[in-house]
Amino acid sequence: MEVVSPQKALRWIAVVELFKGAVACLGGFSLAWAGPAPVKQAIAHLARAFHMDAQNGMLAQLSSRISANSIHVAVAVTLIYAAMRFIEGYGLWRTREWASWFGAISAGVYLPFEIIALLKHPHVLEASILVLNLAVVAYLIHDIRRRHPNYGKKATPL
Repeated sequence: MEVVSPQKALRWIAVVELFKGAVACLGGFSLAWAGPAPVKQAIAHLARAFHMDAQNGMLAQLSSRISANSIHVAVAVTLIYAAMRFIEGYGLWRTREWASWFGAISAGVYLPFEIIALLKHPHVLEASILVLNLAVVAYLIHDIRRRHPNYGKKATPL
């Protein structure tokens, strides 16, 4: 069985992060280009598709709050997220230790939410996402520890 080199494993994770950044950029720029009207139309369409009341309730409140300013905020948040994914992807591609730390922390933040989602709605998709994210976090922690073989070991007394 062939063992995957640390650089190759980090590059696979980097490609995923760069892809997520590209998708977020595409979404952010699409949202900026479209503006609030198509977003409101999409909410109304979803409400009809799921037989929900688009005039009253949560969707109506959401739709009424969508404005040019809220779109700008959503675009800014999306582009910040994309920048974070690009920075992490670059660092992992270049096998930088800081990127392993950044990736382990940023992926680890999602774990409690993924566990809650799996407990509320047990499904293969939720379980797969959780397992994949756990594997990424575990590998990045392994990479950090590999770089510091004496980390956590007791010092010998003088």
